[in-house]
Amino acid sequence: MSTDNTYSDALERLYSQWLWPEDPSTREAQERFNTLLEYAHSLVSTRLAYLAEKDRVAVLDVAAGSGIAGAAFAAALARRGARVSLVVTDLRVSILEKVHVWLEKAGLKEGVRVETVAVDAARLPQKLDCCFDLALLWGSSLPHFSPWRLLLALAGVRELQPRHGILLIEQRDLLPRLLFNNLYTRIRVEYVKEDGRGVVGVHAKYDQFRGIVARVFYELPGYRYLTTMPTRLWDLASVAAMLWIFYNHVYLEKPSRDPWGAEVLVAMEPRETAPSSGELWETLPEQLHEEP
Repeated sequence: MSTDNTYSDALERLYSQWLWPEDPSTREAQERFNTLLEYAHSLVSTRLAYLAEKDRVAVLDVAAGSGIAGAAFAAALARRGARVSLVVTDLRVSILEKVHVWLEKAGLKEGVRVETVAVDAARLPQKLDCCFDLALLWGSSLPHFSPWRLLLALAGVRELQPRHGILLIEQRDLLPRLLFNNLYTRIRVEYVKEDGRGVVGVHAKYDQFRGIVARVFYELPGYRYLTTMPTRLWDLASVAAMLWIFYNHVYLEKPSRDPWGAEVLVAMEPRETAPSSGELWETLPEQLHEEP
């Protein structure tokens, strides 16, 4: 658990210092967006072509940050003639409105109906209504989810999709990187800028029941405390198996060409009978209800 007042506060503090390419004003984020646009166009022309044939397409971007992925896929669908509505969700209120900038950069100042919603990904049906043809969980966001919270999130997304719905999850497969590339270290330098500023993360303790490690982050120079984040080191097979509970078909797509990106899991045809988000919340162990 974070020592900040709320989990959203912890996220705001971390990403205020983290060099994650999501701000449209930065060169790195713009390059990432251009690559995402190309990848979205390639999928919309092949795997997702049936969506582009629809008159209206609703897109949901979960744990979206600035909505960089949602904007890219919305633009790709709109350019093929679909009328697109986009809902972008995240706990960081400060970054959500950036999605409008991404759409402008894609040449879509108008033509895509956009809504931003500050909501916990594990509580989507409490804030959103059905139905979304395409849902995204993009940008290797899964370390922010414990196994319990990811199941709640997937159950919620399934409830918000029609039978032809599709969910795309982009996530780096962390297990082989740890096992074969020897990348695990208890104290990890996340980045250091040329001027010496940076962030260091420390794996402090592991919660066996939640399946998460508490990562304590410090700012450089000076090792000033930044925040503490619960983190899960995910492998793709575990995520794919969870998806299979809620979707009839799951497969691994070729990696996105985003240099910051990773492999893409594709889940299709939401199951008619699967645990609902409400059912899971009712039986969730009491000690997990306050978990971010």
